[in-house]
Amino acid sequence: MPSTKKIIIPTRKWTEFVMWNHCFMMFSALRCLYYGYFIFGILGNLVTLSSFTRHHYKEKECNCFEPFIVKFTVLFGILYDLYYLSFYDNIFLLGINCILVSIWKIEQYNEEKIHPWVHIAAAGTTYAMGNCWNSEFGVTPLLGNIF
Repeated sequence: MPSTKKIIIPTRKWTEFVMWNHCFMMFSALRCLYYGYFIFGILGNLVTLSSFTRHHYKEKECNCFEPFIVKFTVLFGILYDLYYLSFYDNIFLLGINCILVSIWKIEQYNEEKIHPWVHIAAAGTTYAMGNCWNSEFGVTPLLGNIF
């Protein structure tokens, strides 16, 4: 009779920094939905959920999907902003995206300690992008002004 071994997939604890700091990303993605930026809200939530799943299973699951959707979302956001926002807003957002890319490059030296800061930088980038959109177009929130 063949033996059946149960495959155990290691998981992270919810209290680890790389796990709970996804709340910053989720806040920025939900804020995009709140202000009516549905494309960025949907992409942001997709990135957050796939990143959370990937990190929860210690980078064993969603390993091919999550990095692709993250890079697509960042590139899409940059191109979308370049087309619609003013020159000064784009310079501001380019500076913030340079910080994000710098953290991405630095994390290769110690991913475990540095990668959680990528989540916070991405959330800050999304938050700043929403502020640029609000100042540029005077968008009225869907649910009133609570954020």
